[in-house]
Amino acid sequence: VGHVGDGNFHSTIVYDPTKKEDYKIIREFSNNLIQKALELDPNFQDALNCYAHNLRLTLRNYEKAIEVYTKLIEINPQYEYAISRRGICKRELKDYKGYLEDFNKSISVNGGKMEKGDYISRSIIKRNLKDFDGVIEDLLEARKLGEIDSFDYEKLGQAFIEIGNLEKSLEFFEKAIQVELAKSDKKNRNVPFPLLYRVYDSYVSALIKIGEYRKASKLLMEMKSHFPEKVRTLELINILGKKLMTFPDYEINEDERNIIMEYLDSIKI
Repeated sequence: VGHVGDGNFHSTIVYDPTKKEDYKIIREFSNNLIQKALELDPNFQDALNCYAHNLRLTLRNYEKAIEVYTKLIEINPQYEYAISRRGICKRELKDYKGYLEDFNKSISVNGGKMEKGDYISRSIIKRNLKDFDGVIEDLLEARKLGEIDSFDYEKLGQAFIEIGNLEKSLEFFEKAIQVELAKSDKKNRNVPFPLLYRVYDSYVSALIKIGEYRKASKLLMEMKSHFPEKVRTLELINILGKKLMTFPDYEINEDERNIIMEYLDSIKI
């Protein structure tokens, strides 16, 4: 079903969605229609956009989609949609440098103002590029614009570890745990959110590295209460227990005594 009268050709295709062979025929028809439009006008932006859309989402031919988006951008350098979607294609090809360039360009043509979500999204790209100073900068900027999630606090902690600032990382691991536990309380969940396990792992590991055994043992007992069967929980108990055993004159507290006893029990033959 179609009509031609306003300078465009519109078509509505009726088919049975339960028949896969029909879908294949319609997809071929749609692609042929786009190609015909481009034969008549190679710079027809609507057709180019549809073509790039099909390449990206249906065929997952990201290299060819990048070519088409690039042509769209050459026709209209301010076409933010094409710039951002070209960046997404580069991300799928793990070209994170190109993705960052297009991400920044799309922000620029859209007025240059960044929202909290923009900073968080860009921090993920920078993390893939191992630009941990950039990750910290963007997440701290996002935090100025509103509360960020536990995931972002955890990534801040990890970024500070990567640049060698273990002490600073602890501040953000602590905040991540607080946010995750608050989420669990609000939803009346008996089992904490999965991210909490990872945060505990990062936090306890950092504390052990800088010799904060007392705080590490307290958190490890908390971690064990939430995740008693996790392998990493038992690994950390062994690591910390071994560390504590090297300080015979160290005045231990109850948490640390529990860690040592579990460690000794784990190495019994």
